[in-house]
Amino acid sequence: MKVAPSADVKARFTDYLESIQSGPVAITRNGRVVAALVALDENDDLESFALGHSRRLRQILEKSKEQFKAGKGIPHHQFWAEVAATTRKVRRTNSKRVRRENK
Repeated sequence: MKVAPSADVKARFTDYLESIQSGPVAITRNGRVVAALVALDENDDLESFALGHSRRLRQILEKSKEQFKAGKGIPHHQFWAEVAATTRKVRRTNSKRVRRENK
């Protein structure tokens, strides 16, 4: 894996976009890695990539795994009912917010 300082990546961004086709580039600031530049091909799903690198999602999944091992899981149908209820609630909240903003 290539490692490059952020100032160099900023100055030669196009060059780095081409170079990531052969592998990711770790970007450093003050000698510490702060980001990575990774190529995604046309078949990659950006949302899956983002979720796969989400610290918060990993924490939720780990907590869920621990609860399930402790016998505190919920049935499949209950899980999806809760997802549906949450989705409806979010949609209602977003609809109200949009109506207020459009007034």
